[in-house]
Amino acid sequence: MSASPIAHHPTLVLGAGELAAAVLARLLARLAPALAGEPTRAVALANAALLALPLDAERARAELDRLLSLRALLERTASGGEGELPPTLCVYAVAELGEEGAGARLVEGIEAIATLCRGRYAPLFQPYRGKLGSNFHCNPIVVLPPTGDRWPEPARAALGRLEALHAASDEPPTVSNIFAVGDSTSRYRLGRAEQVEMVAGFLEQAGWGALGRTEAFRRLLRHDPDPYASFVCATVEFDDLAVRRSCAARTAIELLEWMRRTTPQRTEVARRAAELEELFDVSRYRRLVPLEKGQAALTRLIDDQCPSFQGVFRDVRLREESEEMLEHYGASWHARNRERLLAATREVGLFRIDEIIEEVEANGAVLVAEERERIDAFIDARLGAADEGTVADLAVSLRHLRKRLAAEVESVARRAGAPLAKAPDLQSYDRAYEELERAIRRKPRLRHLAIWGGLGWLVGTVGLALALRHLVPALGIAPGSTAAHALAPPWSWLSAAGAIGLLLAVYLTSHVLRAQSAIRVLVGSSRRARRGTVLELLERLSRGSDGSLQAFYGSRFLRACDIWVHRTLQAVLKHVDDRLERVSAMQTTIELQVQALRAESGDEAPEHAEAVEAGLTRALIGRGRIGGLCRDRRKPRELPAVVKEYCRRERPFERWRSVLPFADRDAIVAGCLPFFASLGETSVLEQPDLAEEARSRLAAFLAELGGRLDFPLDFAGRVFRDPDEADRSLGAALVVGRPVADLVRAALGEQAGRWELLTEPAIGNRVVLCRLVTGIGAAAVRWHDAGATVEQAKGEAGA
Repeated sequence: MSASPIAHHPTLVLGAGELAAAVLARLLARLAPALAGEPTRAVALANAALLALPLDAERARAELDRLLSLRALLERTASGGEGELPPTLCVYAVAELGEEGAGARLVEGIEAIATLCRGRYAPLFQPYRGKLGSNFHCNPIVVLPPTGDRWPEPARAALGRLEALHAASDEPPTVSNIFAVGDSTSRYRLGRAEQVEMVAGFLEQAGWGALGRTEAFRRLLRHDPDPYASFVCATVEFDDLAVRRSCAARTAIELLEWMRRTTPQRTEVARRAAELEELFDVSRYRRLVPLEKGQAALTRLIDDQCPSFQGVFRDVRLREESEEMLEHYGASWHARNRERLLAATREVGLFRIDEIIEEVEANGAVLVAEERERIDAFIDARLGAADEGTVADLAVSLRHLRKRLAAEVESVARRAGAPLAKAPDLQSYDRAYEELERAIRRKPRLRHLAIWGGLGWLVGTVGLALALRHLVPALGIAPGSTAAHALAPPWSWLSAAGAIGLLLAVYLTSHVLRAQSAIRVLVGSSRRARRGTVLELLERLSRGSDGSLQAFYGSRFLRACDIWVHRTLQAVLKHVDDRLERVSAMQTTIELQVQALRAESGDEAPEHAEAVEAGLTRALIGRGRIGGLCRDRRKPRELPAVVKEYCRRERPFERWRSVLPFADRDAIVAGCLPFFASLGETSVLEQPDLAEEARSRLAAFLAELGGRLDFPLDFAGRVFRDPDEADRSLGAALVVGRPVADLVRAALGEQAGRWELLTEPAIGNRVVLCRLVTGIGAAAVRWHDAGATVEQAKGEAGA
């Protein structure tokens, strides 16, 4: 923040109402450009303070303590300013009496300051100074209601109270002189902006400029029997600050438009696809399931945890009895296999799956942190290369990423919603075992078959032999024939024994083999065994595709993994949404700032454009030249280089996570001011492309206003007590900056004797014409009230 110039004396400038606020703001912009735009409720300057009314008593005391302290005295002495003790305190109070309540607040503020000076600070302002005169000067500056209007009663009351304070016998006097300013003269009418500029220019010259050091001004501050004084100021300037700010604002608009544009590269599909692939690598999310813990790994896990039943089955021998088989395939064998399935269920369900899911959860947390860092690093890289890309490009990239992430989230959600596999049905194993047990128990016993087969053979042989003996007569076979001989004993007995034995052997063997085959099929040792064997069932319950331990926990494992993948993706998506919202806020902010800067800059004008080239305020350089100055004086000229340099110097995106870039419009413009340093390095009259225009404008200004400058209050005429006092001007001063001093002397020519020429280096390329007058009676001021006749005005003055 640059230091403000030091006032000639400790100075308080008070303001009440909108016009006064505009005056304070304009004065502040003149005195301390770095503070321009700050609220003028209470602004402290070097050896001065600008305070808005109504005045807070604590703040008033604090400012007076600061201005009247020993430290302030030593600083003023060291700087070559006022060093006497006690100091001279100058108070200026500004208000437009036509504004509601402004006059009353003005009087209250003056009385509060006067009370403090006669109380808390009484030793500094006692009348012991004798011939030295008063060292307390309070001069209200009142802007009267428009000419031709009937004054409102509060305005009359405020003037009455100020006149009473002026006439009071207080020591020191509460009011030295009342500076009255109107809107009309005998030659022209002033607009509101011109009044603001005039009052601000007078205050600047009175408190900080060469005018405040003149004898005419010192006489103006002294207490006069007549309460009123007046002034008029006209200014011509090349306002370096305003022009530089206008050029900086124009560059800021170009810079912000650069940031919000979409570069041609964003239309390249291949580039967008490659960038999206870089931003979103889906394989990273698929690796959330730990290495060796995927679908194939799950099968290996269950292979390790679930039992294999190949070794628990053995082949069934033909001659093996049921009891021997049941010793192996008995109830204990059934219970043992069942317990192995249950133990594997507990191991996989209660421990292994939980361990895997915990690992997936931990991996998900790590991946979310990594993805957030990757996305933020991508944003940092894009914002860090703002001269190549834009905020709009970044927003497009993040929208594509969000779309891809949302699609993956939906895909995982659908996969996670797939039906789960059924739980292993151990009752099917129980039923299969019961069938196996029944088959084993149904297998014939060989010794029983031998006993009953032998009995059957004997009975069958006897029966068949007897039947054959009776068959010969029944068939009419001749005795002695070969057939009769074959059917007669002993051949009939041998034939019967052989036939019965063969039939029994075939039947019993088939019966045993069928039982043996049924058992072998059930235990899975038969080549005909396919589905439905106990072995196949046990293996299927362990590792089958459906209704198995593997399928049951596998589907739940994958469901749990998908849920965590979904949560991870959701967390990343939320982060992208947050960053996209942040970038969108940047875009909105940039758009709003462009609109605001365009509105402020209107027609490339300086910030006080409504006053420039109008009335009492002129410009050495025309408003239309600002665009050319912006193009010609900017270094570097090329916009990409400007953007790169601005981002390198100002780092607008350095804290984008917590501070919204480009939210401070004044900071944006201030960041562009260094591009126009050349505008403040050399006088405007020393710049060849501007000097000729500046000279012609200055000459025209002096010719037009040098002899026509009149007070914005018509006090001449019938209301004076003495007609000879119609012109009581204390003098006219022309304050010039050093670069334009010679040119002003040459331009004045024969008029030079009418002006006291004052050189003020601090004002640079500026010329200020001032006229001062004092000794204005109350009647001259009351005469402007449309509700008062001349006689009434004289009567009030006499009173």
